[in-house]
Amino acid sequence: MKKKLSKLENNKFFVIEQSALPQIYEKVVFAKKLLANKEAKDIQEAIKIANISRSVFYKYKDKIHLLSDTSIGRKASLNILLSHETGTLSKVLDIFASAKVNILTIYQGIPIHQIASVQLTIDLSEINTDIKLLVDKISNETFVFKVELQIVE
Repeated sequence: MKKKLSKLENNKFFVIEQSALPQIYEKVVFAKKLLANKEAKDIQEAIKIANISRSVFYKYKDKIHLLSDTSIGRKASLNILLSHETGTLSKVLDIFASAKVNILTIYQGIPIHQIASVQLTIDLSEINTDIKLLVDKISNETFVFKVELQIVE
């Protein structure tokens, strides 16, 4: 028997790449950014610049957020693959500290083929940068093979 697709529970969250979404969502985020940065004096001006209707803005303004909006969540989980060398984890932790990110949990697996797997849960409540920029910064380190942002609360 084929199971019928039911409506998702309320408040389910998805991480979706921008290119997979209709452009209207990007325009709503843009209008919100104009207001937050005081580049638009009011909602009317922001929606005019973003080229969306007032009803679309109000329909989605509380439902669409950038992943980097720390007002949305305060915790994140990451998986990092590091070269198994002395001090590499310490260097990654220093990068988090410089961004005012607090480490909540660390799990380091046994290195296999000189690659160490590290899972971190971090607190973003005082972060002083964009989470995407922070992930990119860590990814660009020569001793880091891969960084995956798993979830943001």
